[in-house]
Amino acid sequence: MSTDLTTLVLPDGELVTEPPVLAEYRLNPYTQETAAEGQPIAVVFATSVADVQVTLQFATAHHIPVVTQGARTSITNGAAGLDGSILLNLSRLNHIVALQPENQTAVVEAGVLNGDLDQAARKVGYFYAPDPGSKPISTIGGNIATNAGGMGWRR
Repeated sequence: MSTDLTTLVLPDGELVTEPPVLAEYRLNPYTQETAAEGQPIAVVFATSVADVQVTLQFATAHHIPVVTQGARTSITNGAAGLDGSILLNLSRLNHIVALQPENQTAVVEAGVLNGDLDQAARKVGYFYAPDPGSKPISTIGGNIATNAGGMGWRR
């Protein structure tokens, strides 16, 4: 059964269905592993919350599995594409929205690199404690999704 992806209209992001891109994004480049045989049907490169909402509404309405992705650096292989899935790539949601030293919080998008958040926090007298080995290239969303902490998480 095929789904008509032309009805998935993204407000800001990009919908890609070309086979070479699907093959690339179903693979975990860090481990060179895939989740299973088969191919995703699309990669959505979200650039706004609205893109995420529209994608999830479409997938729910059509009973399509969704696999979220960030930098795809995980050794747990949780972001590798599944057969028939939509890959929802959040790497372009990469803005630090606010750093609030007065209440020790940061508001960030899922695609912000851990290392970038740490550098920004250090400029205002703080640091981002999780310290996975992939800190310079891994994202906050992936950090949260895999509970990655690294050596510095107890500081």
